[in-house]
Parts: sequence; C-alpha cells; structure tokens
Amino acid sequence: MDKKIKLPVHMNLGLIFLEFLIGNYIAIFINVENKGNFMGYLSGYPFIAIHAMLGGLILIISIVIVITLSKHGGRLFYGSIIGFIGVLLAAVGGYEYLVSGLIAGYSFMMALGFLVAISGYIIALLEN
Repeated sequence: MDKKIKLPVHMNLGLIFLEFLIGNYIAIFINVENKGNFMGYLSGYPFIAIHAMLGGLILIISIVIVITLSKHGGRLFYGSIIGFIGVLLAAVGGYEYLVSGLIAGYSFMMALGFLVAISGYIIALLEN
C-alpha cells in the first residue's frame, strides 16, 4: 500500500494526541466555572476555544479520510470509519459537557471517544 494514502491517518493521529494534551491541560490547570452556554466558554477560556477549534478540524479531517479511503476498502477503510465514530463521540461529549453545566459523564464520553478514535486509526494503519 502506498504510504501517501496513510499519511492523513498519521496526521490525524498526531492532532488527536495534541487535542488530548490540550484537554488534559484544561482539566488540570484551568478552573472552569459554569458559563451556562457554549459561546460563553469559548469567549471566556481561550484554551477551551483552541480545544474546540482543533476538535472541529479533526472532525473535518476524519470525514475527508473516510471519503478518501472509501475506494480502498479493507482494514484501512473500516478503521477510518471507527476513527471517525470515535472523533464524533468525543466531539458530542465535549459539546454536551459544556452545555450541560460540566457534567462529568460527558467528559468521560470525550475520553471514550479518544480511545475509540485511536483504536480505529491504529487498526487502519495495521493494513499490509
């Protein structure tokens, strides 16, 4: 398999790890208070805004990867679908975490989405 085909998957994995680090920085070092709405968090906390924008970029890249790899089939394609589902799960969890008033279960949903996305992209990259 041509290595150029797998390059977007590698790139998205790197961005997902960066996203994970930013999210952990927020969780550990920033005292987030309930702002009541999504835009209040984005305007009041620059790191949350960066985290949300990077998450949106990762989601867009995940969609492009699925569309691009749809013609290849096999583990590469199905792993990219799992990766997309994980990214989507994390994005929904992040949004719901903020709009629900910081309910911890949605933070767990973000972490679960991270694990699913990483697992899916690793599966995709294991194709010979």
